[in-house]
Amino acid sequence: MAGFWSSGDKPIVINNVYLANKAPGSNLSALVVEGVGDKLNIETGKERDLKVKATYDDGVMEIVTSRVIYESSNPEIITAEPNGKLRALKEGTANIKVTYTGPEGDSKELVIAVSSSVAVYPDFFPLTSAAVNPSIWETGTFDEKTHTLTTGQWGFGGWQSDGGFNLSKYKYLVVELGQDYPDFDVNFRLFDENNYWTSNANYPMMGKRKIVIELNNMFKEVNTEMVKVDPSHLYIVGFWSPGGVGIVIDRISVTNDLEEE
Repeated sequence: MAGFWSSGDKPIVINNVYLANKAPGSNLSALVVEGVGDKLNIETGKERDLKVKATYDDGVMEIVTSRVIYESSNPEIITAEPNGKLRALKEGTANIKVTYTGPEGDSKELVIAVSSSVAVYPDFFPLTSAAVNPSIWETGTFDEKTHTLTTGQWGFGGWQSDGGFNLSKYKYLVVELGQDYPDFDVNFRLFDENNYWTSNANYPMMGKRKIVIELNNMFKEVNTEMVKVDPSHLYIVGFWSPGGVGIVIDRISVTNDLEEE
C-alpha cells in the first residue's frame, strides 16, 4: 500500500510519482542492449532475451528492460515481446527498434539488425571412400554409392583421425542406418585413445535403425570401473560387426537440438 496522508485541511498537488534509481531532473544520456551490438543472429526456432540499460547524465545507470518499447520490422521472421524476448520464427532478417522514454520525458532509441538462420553443423563423418576406412580391424569394404560398410570377420570400419575429432561443442551424435538389422550384431563404438585395442564407448544397434548419443555422457569400462569418454578427442569412430553383412549407413551427424533431427 502506498499513498499520501494529511490532516485534510489543504489539497495535495501531485506532480509525479515514479520508481527510479536516479534523482529526478537528470536527462537520459545513453541506451544500450547489454552484450549485443548493432547486429544479432538467432538460430531459427530459438529465442533471445534482451537486457536494456539506460544511463543518465548524472552518471546513474539502471536496467529498464520492462519499460522499453520493442518493435519488429518483420514479425513474421522475428517477434519482439514487451519483456524484451525475441523469437526467431523462420529464416530471414528483421530490424528491432528499441525505444525508451526516461522519467523527464526525453527518449532514446536504437536499432538492431537481427537475422535468423538454421544452424549448420560440420560433417565430421562423411560417407565417402576417401573418409571411411573399412579395415581399421580386419579387411572390409565400403561402397560409396550405396553407403554400405561390410567389415571383415569380427572386424571394425569407420573413421580414424590421428589428431582426433573434437565434438566437445556439441550435445548429441545421431547415428542412423538405412535399414533394420533385427538379427545382426552391429555395434557403434567411439574411442578417445588412438588405439583400437583400448576401451571404448559401445552402443549396440541390433534392431535399432537410429541411436542418439549424449556426447558428454559417454562411458567406457576400465578395470571394472566406468570412466567417462572425452568427446574433445575421439580418435576412432565406427562400426563393429561379425562380418558378412553390409551395414547401410544413412548418416552420422552432430547437433545441439534434437528437434532439428
